[in-house]
Amino acid sequence: MKNEYFCFNENGKVTLPNTLEIEELLEQEIEPTIFIDSCVCLHIVKLVDYRKEAVGIDKEKLFYLKEYLSKNPIDLNPIFGLMELSQNGDLFDKNKFWDFFHRINFFKQIPLKRLRTYRFDFNTDYLILKQPDINKEHSPFYGLDSFFLNTYACLLKIRELSLRGISKRFAEQNATDFLNWMSDTLGIILGVEYRLAMNIFGGETEFRKMIWLEGKAELIKKKLIGTAWDITHARFCSNNHFLNKTLERNLSAYFLTSDSNLYKLLAEYSLTRIFDAGEKMVTNLYNSSFNYPHLGSDFLDKNNKVMLELLSDRFNKKVHFDRDKVESIIHELEKKNNVA
Repeated sequence: MKNEYFCFNENGKVTLPNTLEIEELLEQEIEPTIFIDSCVCLHIVKLVDYRKEAVGIDKEKLFYLKEYLSKNPIDLNPIFGLMELSQNGDLFDKNKFWDFFHRINFFKQIPLKRLRTYRFDFNTDYLILKQPDINKEHSPFYGLDSFFLNTYACLLKIRELSLRGISKRFAEQNATDFLNWMSDTLGIILGVEYRLAMNIFGGETEFRKMIWLEGKAELIKKKLIGTAWDITHARFCSNNHFLNKTLERNLSAYFLTSDSNLYKLLAEYSLTRIFDAGEKMVTNLYNSSFNYPHLGSDFLDKNNKVMLELLSDRFNKKVHFDRDKVESIIHELEKKNNVA
């Protein structure tokens, strides 16, 4: 529906659960939870702050989401989106985090009718009884940045390979080199990043935006970091096993985004097995369609077989995140991509 944000979970593209499905989850002591990306968070904040005058957002999508929340016992959790919006390098802006958190909480609490008619004023209608304290200056998810840095490194590598050419004659070599680089240099095979690379090298032009291939040079790092956050968040919410282990809760996660490319990247994914490969790293094996105009079926069959063999070889190996190594890889790739 045009009034809905894109939604997916570990089964790929889905719609938000209906009341009966939610009740069945609750009976099993599973908490159905909607996680929202940074764009949806910003849309809500703008609506709360500017009401009718808010621009650059789709108000009907927000009204639809609010109506859904008012009818169903399901939580709306902005932690992933707020984490991105509040992170500036290694520093965490806790004031920005709580400013946005309270506005989203206000959106959750206000009656739908008042929201639709803009009969509200956040500054006078919302009372903050106690401001939670964050003593540390880093993100509440500090320690999970290994996922983000590995993803950012992959995006830089995809972009570096793309710079030598993305026409059909470069496609197979680029795809092979990226898979070998993940295996031999980065030391971990990442499925979402692999699929993104295959789409870009395989001729799906719309995905080039995710690596800012043809944009202004001064925005390369900002855009790649944004894509890395999106993939990191989506990865958490496409794996209930890991999400529950991390948050120490029994959740069934749904992820809402306004990013059509991110949605397309993950819509056909279906998580079938989870390999616990160490303290923090988890290897996922997905079912997915592989249909790219620049890559033939024989090559795809061969390349996918190699990827699965690499995953199998790592099945019983613990993966330890080497921050210095990954940061060194990033530093070299940033120079090759002319990242300021």
